[in-house]
Amino acid sequence: MSKYNIIQILLTISILIQSCTQVDESPVHITQISSRTTELTGPMTGILRGGGTYRVTADLIIPFNGEIVMEEGVTLLIEVPQLAPPIRIINHGTFTSLGTAANPNLITVAENLQDNRNQSAQLWGGIQCSEKAQKVTLKWTTIEHSGGYTNSKNAPAGKLYNGLWIQNDDTKIIIKHSEIH
Repeated sequence: MSKYNIIQILLTISILIQSCTQVDESPVHITQISSRTTELTGPMTGILRGGGTYRVTADLIIPFNGEIVMEEGVTLLIEVPQLAPPIRIINHGTFTSLGTAANPNLITVAENLQDNRNQSAQLWGGIQCSEKAQKVTLKWTTIEHSGGYTNSKNAPAGKLYNGLWIQNDDTKIIIKHSEIH
């Protein structure tokens, strides 16, 4: 085999390896929350207007340097899928809940699961902050039915989700007059 053939083979292998390991750098579509938004899913940023009720139907993702702000009196209803991993709020940026004593915020499960049987059930994956998360603020906010272990066929066996989980000591946390259970 000639020196030229060996160089050609090595160059071909190098190109194949690079094309197989190349990371897709295309931008992720981030949905801006508007006054017409009622369903939250995927990468989103914006303001959840006071007094509104919103349904979270799949993982809600706050992108790096993005922010979701819940004004006072907002309710988030988290869907609980039967055969899928629990839905989570995944924070890579800033999550701010600004409830008040007169109009607290609530993050809970859908109405059909809000009964005494599920008082302390852990039905959804909670707020999970990545190592890039900048801040979480919870004021006059109740987070119900969050955390626990997955029991789904599609989730990693025994994967633990906490009601609020922080991976980075530099993530700023402010919790006032709030409950997580």
